[in-house]
Amino acid sequence: MKYQPTQEMIDFYKKRTQEHIDRVREAIKTIVKSFPELKQELLIRGEHHDESKYSVQEQTPYIWLTWYYKHKNAGIPYTSPPGIKELAKEASNIHVKTNRHHPQAHEKASNMSNVDIGEMVADHAAMSRELNNSLREWTKNNTLPKNEFTPIQEKLIWEMVSLFEQEP
Repeated sequence: MKYQPTQEMIDFYKKRTQEHIDRVREAIKTIVKSFPELKQELLIRGEHHDESKYSVQEQTPYIWLTWYYKHKNAGIPYTSPPGIKELAKEASNIHVKTNRHHPQAHEKASNMSNVDIGEMVADHAAMSRELNNSLREWTKNNTLPKNEFTPIQEKLIWEMVSLFEQEP
């Protein structure tokens, strides 16, 4: 890769990614309280959540992507070096197609298991907490319209989402 991230970027990526994974694990704990039948598998998923972001294919592009969003979320203008945007898009495509908590990893979203859905909701809850936005709005405006879940899966998703609205 022509452009290498700085140590500051790498450190920020590692810290932010670990914080995200920790939030996913906490969200999984919330979910399994109400869905004990998913506990064993979901806790294992939490231990391995987003491990691929440390792979050769994903890590460096995700460092750049995380740095971009750090600036964007803070309202600070930032332009990535040439070619980085394309590498980040490619890494993101690899990530969502190879991690079962993303609907894109399945031929159809309706093929997702309840454990996949639990990890997906935990992932979205973690992002919602990080960005201080509404998990319900994200689910309504992004998760459901972009994917064809069965009515039973949609009901499960909403039940899981509601768990995070009851938190203090």
